[in-house]
Amino acid sequence: MKKVIIRTRDGELTNDMWLFGTNCAKSFIDDLNEQTYGSDWKDCGYSNNYFSGCANLNKNGTVSICVNKTKD
Repeated sequence: MKKVIIRTRDGELTNDMWLFGTNCAKSFIDDLNEQTYGSDWKDCGYSNNYFSGCANLNKNGTVSICVNKTKD
């Protein structure tokens, strides 16, 4: 991986959203390295009671996580 980007479309990225995004990134990178879901697998969704996140690996090696609130 070259870099990891954590962002949101729900306004400001809060500390809790950043922490959730960081955990998503760690899980996603581990699964990519272990080829848990195959060698052609490049995106995944994550969620808990408060946030959802979509992880994606682009062609340049950047992991992007978009975190959104599931509840207010």
